[in-house]
Formats: sequence, structure tokens, C-alpha cells
Amino acid sequence: MRAPWTILLLIALAATCAAQEAAPPIESLESRIWDLRLDASYAEAAEVAGELLELRRGNPQSAAYRIADAERLVETLRHAAD
Repeated sequence: MRAPWTILLLIALAATCAAQEAAPPIESLESRIWDLRLDASYAEAAEVAGELLELRRGNPQSAAYRIADAERLVETLRHAAD
């Protein structure tokens, strides 16, 4: 029989992997935002930037300046969409 801590470790790793697969990678969101900005689709870009902001806020390892950058990006894109 395996030690209880080994089983807990495996469960924690499986949960972490599942959570990472569910969320779109930050790089793909940033790329999508850039493409939408080039197409002048500012409203849609603002929505994607909002997703990026939520990912940044939900990640405890996100640097404060990255969260602030995402907040400003959402604000700028919303302003451009109006």
C-alpha cells in the first residue's frame, strides 16, 4: 500500500494539471488581443483582455505590475471601443 502522503501528492498534481488545461494560456490571450487590436475589433479585444485580467488576478504568482498592466489594457480597449 502506498503512503497516504504519496496519494495526496498525486491528487494535488492531478488537480493542478486539470486547472492549467482548463484555462487558456496567457500567451495565447495576449496574441489574440494583439490580433484583434490590429483588426480594430476593440470591443472584442476588451473582452479577451478582461479574461486575461481575471487570470492575472487569480494567479498568486502574478506580479503586481502585470495585473496593473492588464487593468490598464482593459480600460484602454473599452475607451477605444466607445
